[in-house]
Parts: sequence; C-alpha cells; structure tokens
Amino acid sequence: AVSSAHALPGEALYATKLAVEATQARFVSNPAERAKVQMEFAGNRLRELEEVLPISEDISGNKEAKRTEEVLRHFSKDIKRAQESLKQAGDPLQVKQAKEELAKKAREYEKKLVDVKVNPGREVGVAAMAEAEEALKGVQEDLPKEQEVEIQSNSEVQTELQAGEVGI
Repeated sequence: AVSSAHALPGEALYATKLAVEATQARFVSNPAERAKVQMEFAGNRLRELEEVLPISEDISGNKEAKRTEEVLRHFSKDIKRAQESLKQAGDPLQVKQAKEELAKKAREYEKKLVDVKVNPGREVGVAAMAEAEEALKGVQEDLPKEQEVEIQSNSEVQTELQAGEVGI
C-alpha cells in the first residue's frame, strides 16, 4: 500500500492507491471531517494531473489523453463524495466550518483547473474538464435550507455567558 502512494493513472498500483484512500475515508466517522478528507483526495488528483500532463505532452496518443481524463473523472468523484459527506453531517457548527474549508479548497482547485485549461499544448478532454468544473461549482453553492443555521462564534457565546444573558 505504501508503494502505491505515488502511483499515477495507467500504472499497476493506481487502483490500490484509490482503494487505500477510500478505506481511509470510511474510517473517518464524522461526516464533516470525512468531507474535508475527501476534498484533500481531490487535491491529490490535481497533483496527479500536473504529473500526468507533461507525460501527455511528450507522448501524444490516445492512451495518454485517457490518463488525464481518468484523473479528472476521479477528481470529480472525490468532490461529489465530499459534498455527500457534508450533507450527512448533523452539527451545524461543524457543517459551517467544513463548508468554509471546502469552499476555500474549491477556489484553489478551480485556479489550478483554469491553469491546465489555458496552458497551450495541454490536451485535456473537454467533457472531463466540464465535469470537474461543474463538481467544483456544486461545492460553492449553498447547502439545503434545513442545514443553514445561524451560528454564533465562540467569543459571542462566551460574552453572553459572562453577561448572564444565556443560561447553562
């Protein structure tokens, strides 16, 4: 499993790498934390994309184009899994914190995708890129209404407790 950590799409250990990540995510019992882990895995896919693209540029061919598309498909799946995990979270404070972190990562990942898209000589499947961009947009959209809760910061609650405005 350790030797699979640096595997890239098309290599023998890539499926093992993805299976190890999926297992790691399953062991995170808190859905909000699991969403953060899955978003990190999406970041792993972008790093893989950066490694696969130079190979694709050097060796033009259908096989190499499939490698970039495979990375983008897995990226989209990781993003969607993070969104699904976040929907399962029950604690409004954890949801808010995780949503903010996921949105921050989504903006970072979006910049990387734009760089890949506009960089000349990089062949990336249009459909796979569109799917990845759509997945990122979903992260930045608001959660369903039942999960939107106004949350006071810890300092505000602390102030109210000290002033006797909130009972314990």
